Amino acid sequence: MKISFLSAFLGLSGFYTAEAQLSNANNVGPTSALSAKSKLCNVLDYGAKADGQTDIGPAILSAFNNCAKAGGATIYIPPGNYAQATWVTLSGGSHYAFQLDGIITRTGTAGGHMIIFSGATDLEVFSKTSKGGIQGAGVYWHKQGKGVYGPRIFRFVKCTNWSVHDLALADSPAFFIVVE
Repeated sequence: MKISFLSAFLGLSGFYTAEAQLSNANNVGPTSALSAKSKLCNVLDYGAKADGQTDIGPAILSAFNNCAKAGGATIYIPPGNYAQATWVTLSGGSHYAFQLDGIITRTGTAGGHMIIFSGATDLEVFSKTSKGGIQGAGVYWHKQGKGVYGPRIFRFVKCTNWSVHDLALADSPAFFIVVE
Protein backbone atom coordinates (compact mmCIF):
# COMPACT_ATOMS: atom_id res chain seq x y z
CA MET A 1 0.00 0.00 0.00
CA LYS A 2 1.42 3.39 -0.97
CA ILE A 3 1.31 6.37 1.33
CA SER A 4 1.58 9.61 -0.52
CA PHE A 5 3.68 12.48 0.72
CA LEU A 6 0.53 14.62 1.00
CA SER A 7 -1.25 12.02 3.18
CA ALA A 8 1.75 11.74 5.49
CA PHE A 9 2.07 15.53 5.71
CA LEU A 10 -1.61 16.03 6.51
CA GLY A 11 -1.54 13.28 9.12
CA LEU A 12 1.50 14.75 10.89
CA SER A 13 0.17 18.31 10.71
CA GLY A 14 -3.00 17.16 12.49
CA PHE A 15 -0.87 15.60 15.23
CA TYR A 16 1.09 18.80 15.80
CA THR A 17 -2.08 20.89 15.82
CA ALA A 18 -3.62 18.65 18.50
CA GLU A 19 -0.40 18.75 20.52
CA ALA A 20 -0.39 22.57 20.40
CA GLN A 21 -4.02 22.72 21.52
CA LEU A 22 -3.31 20.46 24.49
CA SER A 23 -0.15 22.21 25.64
CA ASN A 24 -0.06 24.30 28.82
CA ALA A 25 0.36 27.47 26.77
CA ASN A 26 -3.43 27.74 26.54
CA ASN A 27 -4.82 27.06 30.01
CA VAL A 28 -8.21 25.43 30.06
CA GLY A 29 -10.24 24.82 33.19
CA PRO A 30 -9.44 25.85 36.76
CA THR A 31 -6.08 27.53 37.29
CA SER A 32 -5.58 26.44 40.89
CA ALA A 33 -5.56 22.97 42.39
CA LEU A 34 -8.55 21.74 44.34
CA SER A 35 -6.27 21.51 47.39
CA ALA A 36 -5.99 25.32 47.27
CA LYS A 37 -9.77 25.51 47.83
CA SER A 38 -9.59 23.88 51.25
CA LYS A 39 -12.01 26.02 53.28
CA LEU A 40 -15.17 23.87 53.48
CA CYS A 41 -18.53 25.64 53.19
CA ASN A 42 -20.97 22.84 54.04
CA VAL A 43 -24.52 23.78 53.02
CA LEU A 44 -25.84 21.93 56.09
CA ASP A 45 -24.21 24.68 58.18
CA TYR A 46 -26.21 27.25 56.20
CA GLY A 47 -29.68 25.76 56.60
CA ALA A 48 -29.83 22.91 54.08
CA LYS A 49 -31.49 19.64 55.07
CA ALA A 50 -31.04 16.34 53.27
CA ASP A 51 -34.73 15.49 53.66
CA GLY A 52 -35.80 15.76 50.01
CA GLN A 53 -38.25 18.57 50.87
CA THR A 54 -36.46 21.60 52.34
CA ASP A 55 -35.37 24.10 49.68
CA ILE A 56 -31.57 24.03 49.34
CA GLY A 57 -31.47 27.22 47.21
CA PRO A 58 -31.11 29.71 50.10
CA ALA A 59 -28.45 27.52 51.77
CA ILE A 60 -26.35 27.39 48.58
CA LEU A 61 -26.56 31.17 48.21
CA SER A 62 -25.69 31.74 51.87
CA ALA A 63 -22.72 29.34 51.74
CA PHE A 64 -21.45 31.17 48.67
CA ASN A 65 -21.90 34.71 50.02
CA ASN A 66 -20.67 34.03 53.55
CA CYS A 67 -17.94 31.50 52.94
CA ALA A 68 -16.83 30.78 49.37
CA LYS A 69 -17.07 34.06 47.45
CA ALA A 70 -13.77 35.39 48.83
CA GLY A 71 -11.96 32.39 47.34
CA GLY A 72 -9.96 29.44 48.55
CA ALA A 73 -13.12 27.54 49.46
CA THR A 74 -15.41 24.72 48.40
CA ILE A 75 -19.20 24.86 48.62
CA TYR A 76 -19.95 21.33 49.77
CA ILE A 77 -23.25 19.49 49.31
CA PRO A 78 -22.78 16.19 51.16
CA PRO A 79 -24.43 12.89 50.21
CA GLY A 80 -28.20 12.92 50.70
CA ASN A 81 -31.38 13.92 48.91
CA TYR A 82 -32.13 17.63 48.56
CA ALA A 83 -34.92 19.66 46.95
CA GLN A 84 -34.45 22.95 45.12
CA ALA A 85 -37.49 25.21 44.78
CA THR A 86 -35.76 28.59 44.36
CA TRP A 87 -33.09 29.35 41.80
CA VAL A 88 -29.78 30.91 42.81
CA THR A 89 -27.26 33.18 41.13
CA LEU A 90 -23.71 32.99 42.42
CA SER A 91 -22.26 36.31 41.24
CA GLY A 92 -18.53 36.91 41.12
CA GLY A 93 -16.12 34.94 43.19
CA SER A 94 -12.85 33.38 42.21
CA HIS A 95 -10.75 30.37 43.12
CA TYR A 96 -13.63 28.31 44.51
CA ALA A 97 -15.25 24.94 43.92
CA PHE A 98 -18.81 23.60 43.98
CA GLN A 99 -18.72 20.00 45.20
CA LEU A 100 -22.03 18.20 44.72
CA ASP A 101 -21.93 14.74 46.33
CA GLY A 102 -25.68 14.64 47.04
CA ILE A 103 -28.67 14.57 44.71
CA ILE A 104 -30.65 17.76 44.15
CA THR A 105 -34.15 17.35 42.69
CA ARG A 106 -35.87 20.29 41.05
CA THR A 107 -39.09 21.05 42.90
CA GLY A 108 -39.47 24.67 41.78
CA THR A 109 -41.91 25.51 39.02
CA ALA A 110 -40.39 28.72 37.69
CA GLY A 111 -38.56 28.93 34.39
CA GLY A 112 -35.00 30.17 34.32
CA HIS A 113 -31.91 28.40 35.60
CA MET A 114 -31.53 26.36 38.78
CA ILE A 115 -27.95 27.53 39.43
CA ILE A 116 -26.24 30.41 37.64
CA PHE A 117 -22.51 30.98 37.97
CA SER A 118 -21.90 34.56 36.87
CA GLY A 119 -18.52 36.23 36.42
CA ALA A 120 -16.62 33.47 38.21
CA THR A 121 -12.92 32.85 37.65
CA ASP A 122 -11.13 29.58 38.44
CA LEU A 123 -14.27 27.55 39.21
CA GLU A 124 -14.60 23.78 39.48
CA VAL A 125 -18.05 22.12 39.61
CA PHE A 126 -17.81 18.41 40.38
CA SER A 127 -18.68 15.36 42.47
CA LYS A 128 -15.79 13.81 44.37
CA THR A 129 -17.67 10.52 44.65
CA SER A 130 -19.11 10.64 41.10
CA LYS A 131 -22.48 9.93 42.77
CA GLY A 132 -23.68 13.53 42.98
CA GLY A 133 -26.02 15.15 40.53
CA ILE A 134 -29.16 17.06 39.72
CA GLN A 135 -32.51 15.52 38.80
CA GLY A 136 -34.29 18.13 36.68
CA ALA A 137 -37.67 16.34 36.84
CA GLY A 138 -38.36 17.37 33.26
CA VAL A 139 -40.95 14.65 32.77
CA TYR A 140 -43.27 16.46 35.23
CA TRP A 141 -42.73 19.78 33.46
CA HIS A 142 -43.66 18.33 30.09
CA LYS A 143 -46.69 16.43 31.46
CA GLN A 144 -48.12 19.80 32.53
CA GLY A 145 -48.03 20.97 28.91
CA LYS A 146 -45.79 23.93 29.71
CA GLY A 147 -43.79 23.57 26.50
CA VAL A 148 -40.21 22.74 25.77
CA TYR A 149 -38.59 25.77 27.37
CA GLY A 150 -38.65 24.83 31.01
CA PRO A 151 -35.97 25.49 33.60
CA ARG A 152 -32.34 24.82 32.76
CA ILE A 153 -29.95 23.23 35.25
CA PHE A 154 -26.68 25.22 35.06
CA ARG A 155 -25.85 28.52 33.40
CA PHE A 156 -22.34 29.94 33.15
CA VAL A 157 -22.28 33.67 32.37
CA LYS A 158 -18.94 35.32 31.56
CA CYS A 159 -16.98 32.77 33.57
CA THR A 160 -13.33 32.04 32.88
CA ASN A 161 -11.17 29.01 33.66
CA TRP A 162 -13.92 26.66 34.80
CA SER A 163 -14.87 23.00 34.46
CA VAL A 164 -17.74 20.62 35.18
CA HIS A 165 -16.91 16.96 35.74
CA ASP A 166 -17.85 13.68 37.44
CA LEU A 167 -21.49 14.46 38.22
CA ALA A 168 -24.80 13.47 36.68
CA LEU A 169 -27.38 15.84 35.22
CA ALA A 170 -30.64 14.05 34.46
CA ASP A 171 -34.02 14.85 32.90
CA SER A 172 -33.70 18.60 32.43
CA PRO A 173 -36.95 20.35 31.43
CA ALA A 174 -34.91 22.24 28.80
CA PHE A 175 -31.11 22.39 28.66
CA PHE A 176 -28.57 20.87 31.04
CA ILE A 177 -25.85 23.53 30.69
CA VAL A 178 -26.06 26.96 29.09
CA VAL A 179 -22.81 28.84 28.44
CA GLU A 180 -22.87 32.55 27.72
